[in-house]
Amino acid sequence: MRKYLLILLVLASCTKDEYLDFDTIRIPAGKSSNMFEITLNRVSDRIDGIFIATPSWYYTYDEIGGEDMNGLSKIDGLTDGDVHDSSARITYKCVTDEYGEQHLMVYGYVWRDGVSPQEKADQKHFLTEIIPDKAYRYSILREGGMYKFSFDGVEWECLAGSNKMSWRCNPYIGGRYVLKHDWVIHIKRF
Repeated sequence: MRKYLLILLVLASCTKDEYLDFDTIRIPAGKSSNMFEITLNRVSDRIDGIFIATPSWYYTYDEIGGEDMNGLSKIDGLTDGDVHDSSARITYKCVTDEYGEQHLMVYGYVWRDGVSPQEKADQKHFLTEIIPDKAYRYSILREGGMYKFSFDGVEWECLAGSNKMSWRCNPYIGGRYVLKHDWVIHIKRF
């Protein structure tokens, strides 16, 4: 009896899904998204979540065709329905340093009344560097005409646009580039 119990315990531990409470989103190679860019449900003026990056988040300059290395891929966010009019997003990019080491850099990013964060430096802010296989908690709150970002203990505020509707944004790869491999995120949204 003890022998069978031990075998059952070993089998149960081998089949345990460590991301059981998370949604796993896979964006196929060559695509920017696997769904609509915004969730078709209106949300409050606050989103919260936890995500786990995977090694699929790394890419090279050559892989994206030397295109748009300043572009940021989107993890989650709020929008008024047009992401290029008014939106606040948690974003990232992969950067290779002078020693050939790759780093995943996370930013807060705000489109305000049709003005891109690439055009106005105060609408984009470096939050922190992350590593795969670690959980990170974040939130974005729209309050008092500001977007208030919190990412794993780092805070940043940015003036919000004039539109006050709030829709949830979905993960999106690139600006003008796509990856040559599948991209995967484990995410829990509140």
